[in-house]
Amino acid sequence: MDTISSAASRLRLAAEELRANQSRLETVKALSDWAASWFSPHSQDRLLAEGIQGEFPYAMVKDNLDALLKSIDEVAISAIIESEGVKDVDGYPLVGHVIAANTPLLAWGSVLRALIMGSSSLVKISSQDNGLWINLFVDSLARAHPQLARCVHVLSWSGDDNDLNEALCSSVDALMVYGSDATIKAFEVLAEGKTALIGYGHRVSIGIADCTTPEIEITGFARDIAVYDQAGCLSPQMIFFFGSSDQAEEFSIDLAKQLLSVCEGIGGLKRSVRAAQAIRTHIALARMSGCQVIGDESMRWTVINARNASIYPPGGSGIVHVRRIDKLADILQWTQLYRGRFQGCAIATMKLLSNKCYLDYGFIETLGFSRVCRPGELQTPPISWKQDNLPVLRMLGTGSFA
Repeated sequence: MDTISSAASRLRLAAEELRANQSRLETVKALSDWAASWFSPHSQDRLLAEGIQGEFPYAMVKDNLDALLKSIDEVAISAIIESEGVKDVDGYPLVGHVIAANTPLLAWGSVLRALIMGSSSLVKISSQDNGLWINLFVDSLARAHPQLARCVHVLSWSGDDNDLNEALCSSVDALMVYGSDATIKAFEVLAEGKTALIGYGHRVSIGIADCTTPEIEITGFARDIAVYDQAGCLSPQMIFFFGSSDQAEEFSIDLAKQLLSVCEGIGGLKRSVRAAQAIRTHIALARMSGCQVIGDESMRWTVINARNASIYPPGGSGIVHVRRIDKLADILQWTQLYRGRFQGCAIATMKLLSNKCYLDYGFIETLGFSRVCRPGELQTPPISWKQDNLPVLRMLGTGSFA
């Protein structure tokens, strides 16, 4: 607890010094220059990133990393500041970030947004996170802009250590919690009456395709599924397919081929005994229900062509369901368990059916997706992405929390 308290004191001083010595526009310029430096052929940061292996190797993270860095642009960020009306709004002096271990760059975006608002960040990463990516972020920032790096401090402890969790809540002015619904609820109890809190909890993403979907976009679906082992909120759990049963089966086979290729390129993950058993159980239930199941021996990925079975995806572990539909409204039937929890929707290039477009983007908007894009782009959101449809910067401004 002393570590949290002393870190918080240093971070508050760092935020005060940053605001005294540098305007918001100057901070945005500094971050933009830092992000651009990653694309230099002599970038030490890039070289270090390329050497990262483990659960989230560089080959898996690269597209996400590049998209985030490219979006750290003076013009683009200035547009966000203007659109959200935070030009003259002070950021909270100290923002806490509780970061889940399911995606490696989650802390990057959260901390960058805080820095734009002139806030320091006390970052709690999961005890299951080896810290390779967040440490690279802080070290990279320190090499380019030491004053900005002094505004970031990273700590790690077990999520069930309530003494440390409570100390965090008591030490910061605002708390961003990324994790399970249970994790968010636990921090809400601890933070009540002490600090403003916003939670980003469990969300589901989907894809939409048909028999005219080109191979490059089937590969895109495969990458969206395989990256981060389908554990992120932008990982599609279901792909809804317009077409006949035979065409849905062919699509499922093509998707499986692309998943095999993609996973070979980005690296595989070893399943725990518990995860492997859960996958086997789901596969067994799917086969008993008459589904077509295609998977690899290591259970890195599994494609389930649901056919007419009333079976739902388990969420994560590389299992994706292909569900044939006749009309867009059919999606409602098969997503009722997830209503109000949608995050991303990847829509493939599709041709017209009977001279009438059957894809109603207005309908898609009503479902509340925060990110709608092409296959292969779900896992590459920019800094401007309104996760859970919440403002990007305004949530970090003093007085912005309800």
